[in-house]
Amino acid sequence: MPIKCPVAPLEFCFLADWYFTERGIRDQVQITYATPLDAAFTKPIAAGQLGGMLAERGIELVTEFNTGEVDGGGGRLVGYDGREIPFDLAAVIPLHGGATYVGRSPGLGDELDFVPADEHTLQAKAAPNIFVIGDAANVPTSKAGSVTHFEGETLVGNVQRYLAGEPLEAGFDGHANCFIETGFHKALLIDFNYDTEPPPRPLPRKGRAAAAQGVAAQPPRQAALPVRLLAQPAPRPLSPRSRLDHAHRRQAHSGPSGGLTHADQPRRRRHRRPQRRRLLHRPRAVDRSHGPRARRRRRHRRVLRDRRRRPDHLHLTMAHFTDVIDDLKEPTHSLSRAIPDTWNGFTQLHKAAVADGALPAKAKELMALAIAVVKQCDGCIAYHAKAAARRGATPDEVAETLGVALLMDGGTASVYGPRAWAAYREFATPATATPVAV
Repeated sequence: MPIKCPVAPLEFCFLADWYFTERGIRDQVQITYATPLDAAFTKPIAAGQLGGMLAERGIELVTEFNTGEVDGGGGRLVGYDGREIPFDLAAVIPLHGGATYVGRSPGLGDELDFVPADEHTLQAKAAPNIFVIGDAANVPTSKAGSVTHFEGETLVGNVQRYLAGEPLEAGFDGHANCFIETGFHKALLIDFNYDTEPPPRPLPRKGRAAAAQGVAAQPPRQAALPVRLLAQPAPRPLSPRSRLDHAHRRQAHSGPSGGLTHADQPRRRRHRRPQRRRLLHRPRAVDRSHGPRARRRRRHRRVLRDRRRRPDHLHLTMAHFTDVIDDLKEPTHSLSRAIPDTWNGFTQLHKAAVADGALPAKAKELMALAIAVVKQCDGCIAYHAKAAARRGATPDEVAETLGVALLMDGGTASVYGPRAWAAYREFATPATATPVAV
């Protein structure tokens, strides 16, 4: 999957159908849901139910569609297999990846910068003293908040066991649940794990207590019964006045058994109103000049200020080569799964070729950057410019390397050399990428 959880785009389609229906223009709008999966969801039972809901709402489902190009001018989504989907408005979810520092740590992450880990103990495969949780983990389940919540118990316990020298517990079973808003004031819940799929129908209300007793003997993590509540209206919260009225009614009906009758019941609303008004008072202003959010805001402002101080021509290519790398992540991942042995061999060759030796790794990345210019390969330029910046290459070193490429290749290097220079400036930190005197 190129995205962390397939529920959000489904919700978008359901809510769009509801919105256009309320506006009275649903018959004038065609909604298409394109997914790289072979069905509407990853689990077969849920996929069948959700696919049926899409069909009932007249939403077209296009499966196994991997977007290769977005033609905004022509209004087309073009897949890698040549299929096209026309659009007037496209809501496209880009390829998701892990944290950038994972990619900078050799051997820690996969090709998408997620950390491979044992799917039950959450111990990283790169080193025994690393444990992974949430979006960082490359385990076969959705990267959702509920998954992180259920992973927490296993991870905390295993960290304690590791520090105590005890064997780890394979306690995480892939438990996940997803709440899906389907529009028209309705929603559904799907609950599943690695081995258990959501039941195809909702449980009857009277049978839930008995069903809960049926799983009481299971381990604690399995005690949450996988339940699918299809299109059950969400209860609306009661206001304080309504809760008080309900309490008065319960007391009125319990008169013969010791409670007060409605006629004898003292009215307490007058005495409670001042209390409710006090609860509705606006809290005092909170000092937000400190803390992690304030630090992130200040750091973001510094980044924007540094960008404004750079030469104007750099704004034309800002983040272009980052997009080149991001666009290559999904097809690279797909091809590596198709030819795992060949790709693993190439990966080992790459690591050995650019490792520190008689020549430092930085010099090797600069050589690769010069060859990428001669080969006129934008993807190669992006990767090796990023690697050279990470290895600490200075602007003078990159400029002289591109000068040698210009000497050896001539005219084409005069086009791709500046592109490599822009790529380096894009990936280098502001302190490193200072302009070179000319």
